[in-house]
Amino acid sequence: MSVLNHLGQAAAVLLLIDLFVLVIIFAGVAGGLAFGLRWGRGKLGPLISKGEELEKRGAHYVSIGTDYGARPVIGAGGLAERVKGTVDALRAMVRRQRTGTRV
Repeated sequence: MSVLNHLGQAAAVLLLIDLFVLVIIFAGVAGGLAFGLRWGRGKLGPLISKGEELEKRGAHYVSIGTDYGARPVIGAGGLAERVKGTVDALRAMVRRQRTGTRV
């Protein structure tokens, strides 16, 4: 046997060791995912019910916020707009009376 045959066999052994390590890593990752998903499936039901409860509570607080926070601001804006419209109409009426034109 020549030196090149020995080097070829050594390279083949190193490649087989690399392949073996990669297979072990892949098996570990796949096993970890399988175990984690199985464990997570058991925990998912209570988490979903807790999330639904928090969603209902959040919707309640949103309605309180819109009722007590936003509604008065919207009402005040509407009132200011009506007052502005009334004042503009009165100004226009006074201008017409001062100039003597009738509509």
